[in-house]
Amino acid sequence: MLHWTFYLISSRNFEMKENNKIKHFNRIHGRFDMIMYKCAWINSQNRITGLHHISYSVPQFIMEESSVIIMNHAFDVTYRITLKKGVLFAGSGSQVWTHAFLWERIVMFV
Repeated sequence: MLHWTFYLISSRNFEMKENNKIKHFNRIHGRFDMIMYKCAWINSQNRITGLHHISYSVPQFIMEESSVIIMNHAFDVTYRITLKKGVLFAGSGSQVWTHAFLWERIVMFV
């Protein structure tokens, strides 16, 4: 049986330790450092994205030992995200943002 796997990885620094897995249709791109420790894995259809420039410090996405991301999640890496040892990020369609917006009062003149 033939298995097709497609994923895009384009980050500033990408480091994988032993027994890691990245499965189907994942998109990992942006100017951030990514570290996957022993036995960490990413299942399918996840997006881990960051800015294409670095403003103050280098953003990081860290998956500690045996942490797992299941399916169809989005991570916005503009600062730092760490999945601690043994974390199972399950479900589907969750979003994790590391940036905030300051909404100032808007006055409209008609």
